[in-house]
Amino acid sequence: MRASNQYFSEAEFQDIQGLLRFGHGHLTGARFYLLKIVDALAAREWLSGAPVTNAATTRLSDVALQIAFTHDGLRALGLSEEILHGFSDEFIVGMAGDESRSRRLGDVGPNEPTRWRWGRADAVPHLIVMIYATPERLESRAAEIKRAPWATAFVEFEVLTTDDNGANEPFGFKDGISQPVIDWERRKPERLHDTIDYTNVAAVGEFLLGYPNEYTRYTDRPLVGEQDDPKRILPLAEDRPGKRDFGRNGTYLVFRDLAQDVAAFWRYVDQQAQQNADERWKIAHAIVGRTMAGDPIVRTRQKPIDGVATDPKSIWQNQFTYETDPDGTACPFGAHIRRVNPRNADLPSDANSLLRRIVRVFGFGRRGPRDDLISSTRFHRILRRGREYGLRLSVQDLFGEGAGVSGDALGGAPQNETAERGLRFICLNANISRQFEFIQTAWIENPKFDGLDERDPLVGGRTATPAGMATDGFSIPQDSGMNCRIRSLTDFVTVRGGAYFFMPSISALRYISQIS
Repeated sequence: MRASNQYFSEAEFQDIQGLLRFGHGHLTGARFYLLKIVDALAAREWLSGAPVTNAATTRLSDVALQIAFTHDGLRALGLSEEILHGFSDEFIVGMAGDESRSRRLGDVGPNEPTRWRWGRADAVPHLIVMIYATPERLESRAAEIKRAPWATAFVEFEVLTTDDNGANEPFGFKDGISQPVIDWERRKPERLHDTIDYTNVAAVGEFLLGYPNEYTRYTDRPLVGEQDDPKRILPLAEDRPGKRDFGRNGTYLVFRDLAQDVAAFWRYVDQQAQQNADERWKIAHAIVGRTMAGDPIVRTRQKPIDGVATDPKSIWQNQFTYETDPDGTACPFGAHIRRVNPRNADLPSDANSLLRRIVRVFGFGRRGPRDDLISSTRFHRILRRGREYGLRLSVQDLFGEGAGVSGDALGGAPQNETAERGLRFICLNANISRQFEFIQTAWIENPKFDGLDERDPLVGGRTATPAGMATDGFSIPQDSGMNCRIRSLTDFVTVRGGAYFFMPSISALRYISQIS
């Protein structure tokens, strides 16, 4: 069932932490505090006065504050076992909670949790306090947030800084172009099956608990009886009459601390290109699936996706699928953006009649050998909210001022080449297993993705499979029908830490702060 008022009101937005709706991209200063709770009473007192930013803000502020907790953190605050047991298994166990999960996520070899700076078994935070501000306001805002009883309530064991490198991630490519559009008006059909068109619009329940997801079902979350919420702080559950919904308007926040070896990536590409600058760009673009400016390397659609106009350019850069590139000769099958967002639908686009749909459902009538190899994209979207850190290291820094001119020579080592840089990867989703973990395990780290024998060439691990198969190659299909295959890829990205957090609603934060 659904609530009678389906459109999100300002009151509903006031109950959602603002990071999910806004991303705070205009606040280029950010700092993340990983904390341990040492005094639960003081922690709840601090929470009761914390100026958490909600999603109803219509005027862009120069500061924002968001808070999320690990399962251990919620227990440390004194939440009941009924609520604690209502969370998903992934959240309860944690990102590094068992070897099987680590293996599936690719957290092995240089990425194994025992090597992490934080998030390993003996260094799991209780909560993350995320401060966003304009650069000139960041220090003063941090001082304001760390007011008493902060020092009594928490111990800081990691402070994660960020740096503003513009719209580009550390490797130099424009980032954040492709994001799902949340159906805030809840207009998607109640039953949406066998779609034949890729859509960028996603159900609210894919990102917020307490609402129908793409399966038109409510994701399991903590519910409590009326007697456990005598002050009626929590909203009523839409699908469970008589229950109060602790999860509603909350979301799971996945945090991965990723170090990026920018110099190693570009020197590898340069070596494969035999120091030819034009070839260097071609190989780099094939690995990522976009140009450094963010333009797709496949043809854009004449018919806009979801009826969205093709301007401005940032929207135009998202107007494509891979239907026009069935052989992967424009964008390789294993390219990074093709893995993390295959842009497919439930059924191929030629299944536009009842008979064709029935034929497709039973696996017949495929146009090519790769049809139907990849799960429908709409069930595996995430909202990315990450921030880069570290000094910028550009291609020009590595190869000199003429890096875009064919035949330029390899430059000397820049002074800042060895400085650590990377991404504080953050994503929001309502189902960690079906969304983040599926993308990470089935698409990024799976060497058999789309019938290949390789992992993601940009962010994937290089550890051999249990059967001994090497995973350090990348295939670039050619118009001739032969694949160009480059080998000896190294780990360009290394995990330094990570954890699963729950970002509660404003009402759930108030409920927590009033635990007696």
